[in-house]
Amino acid sequence: MHPGAAAYVDGEEKTFLDRLQRFHLVGADGSVRMGSAGPWFAGYLKKDSAATTARLRERLLDMLGAARRSDSIEELDQMQTRLTVILPRYAALLEHGAIGKGR
Repeated sequence: MHPGAAAYVDGEEKTFLDRLQRFHLVGADGSVRMGSAGPWFAGYLKKDSAATTARLRERLLDMLGAARRSDSIEELDQMQTRLTVILPRYAALLEHGAIGKGR
């Protein structure tokens, strides 16, 4: 008997469909794993944006209190300069939905 035919009869030789099925199963397994990794990564990014939002909000509230207590025009000018950096970042977070109700 031919060695290739003997391997096929003994079940040692994989057919094209056997190999295709294996790739299909491996691909399905990989897509399931990626499907689980996607929500985890989104949650990780959301947690980071929530921390950034909280930090920016605290800085804005601190500056509001300091502006009310300030007697110096120079100090108010410095706060205004800092606000030109903070407010656009806060507005961008608001626009992208990182800041919602109750935050």
